[in-house]
Amino acid sequence: MRTGYVSPELAQQVLDRADNQCEACGAYKSTNYIKRHQIHHILGRKVDATLDNLIYLCYDCHYGKCEKHRNSGLALELKLKLQELYFSQGNTESEVRALMGGKLYFKEFDFEK
Repeated sequence: MRTGYVSPELAQQVLDRADNQCEACGAYKSTNYIKRHQIHHILGRKVDATLDNLIYLCYDCHYGKCEKHRNSGLALELKLKLQELYFSQGNTESEVRALMGGKLYFKEFDFEK
């Protein structure tokens, strides 16, 4: 099986967890085909697809106004939450780094404040 593959069973677990709502903004699933909700890999498809690494997003959060695929603030926020979850499960730094695709993420600082 290829890395990042989402089985139908795993996809159903993500959908059940989300309860037909975008897990970022809370918008309910649209019946409009173009604006449908989609499953997003938080760490990208190069990392194994797990329930923790997948999130159900509306079109606007996935591709539109939030610019999900352009390393937006939302993308970093999701990665930080996932990383925090892995640490809270008792994983060591090296284990978390491996789960996160070899990287650790940190909040960006606003030095102008």
